[in-house]
Formats: sequence, C-alpha cells, structure tokens
Amino acid sequence: MKKYRSDIQLPKMLLVQSDKCDPMVQAWENAVKNNFPDGFEKDYPIIDNPQTKISILATGNPGTYPIIAKLVHSCNGNFYRINEEKTVDMAQLIAFERKIHIGPASAVALLGFFKALDNNEIQNGQIVLINMGEGIKRNPKFLNAIGHHIVDIEDVSQCRVPNINENAEELWENATN
Repeated sequence: MKKYRSDIQLPKMLLVQSDKCDPMVQAWENAVKNNFPDGFEKDYPIIDNPQTKISILATGNPGTYPIIAKLVHSCNGNFYRINEEKTVDMAQLIAFERKIHIGPASAVALLGFFKALDNNEIQNGQIVLINMGEGIKRNPKFLNAIGHHIVDIEDVSQCRVPNINENAEELWENATN
C-alpha cells in the first residue's frame, strides 16, 4: 500500500450539492451539529428517486461519502447546498460575462463558489480550483432555459436591438442572491 506524505497539506475542499439531491450536505450538517462523533462519515441518508433536474448530480446514495467526508473534515472544508432554481440564473450570468455556455452541474459549482465567498471561506490570495466537468451539450433543455425567449410581435416597430449591458446588474442580483 502506498504511503502518502504527511507534510503535504490538502487544499480546502468545498463540495456543493443541489437542494433537490443533497444527502452529503444533510450528513455533513448532522456531523457538524453533533461535533463530528466517531464514525460520522458512515452516517448519511439515502434519497430514493431524487427529484433533481440535474441528472449528473442525482446520486441519492453517495457511496463515496465516507471517504469524501473524512477528506473534507481533515482540510477544514465544508459542504454547501444551493438552490437548484438558481442554476439558470448563474448560467445566464456566465454566458453574459464570459460568452460561454455552461451546464447545470457547472452552475451548481459556481453557485457554491459564490456562497463560499459570501461565507468568507475563501480568502484573498487563496488558489481556488472549481471542478466544472460538464458542458452544455449534456443537457439541451437547460440550454433552452438559459437562452433568450422568443416573443411574438405584431409590428416591426416593436423590434429593437438588445443592449447586452442593460441587464448586467439584474443578472448578478438573480444569480448571487
């Protein structure tokens, strides 16, 4: 068995789950409430048939939680729950700010990042790695949800050239609050 160096510090791990499928967050909150009793990592709920729209994150039985929980605990990390409904807002914000389209699981990761910033869990100068391993092509329905909507018009006078900057403040507000 390979032995790992004990002098290497793990990065702070902040894991994020949707409020529609959050067994690891529930387990973590219970462990925090009970001051991390012995065996805390083995106590996690199983969510049968999670009702999330983010299929890649629909793991109601997180078999890796015992390993992940110990790692997160050892690096003074945390688990976050985000509002799944905010994923569209975050994806719209990223499309506006960076001109790229992200998938819903990536939006979950970014929402967690902003939540960690709000909770002062990320300090100025820290290096942050955000695992965003999912593109928009995995979920065409999500792409449709973040896209511009078609509006019926009756007359050419109702047409206008959109000003992409006019909604910037609203996008930030919707995505991060």
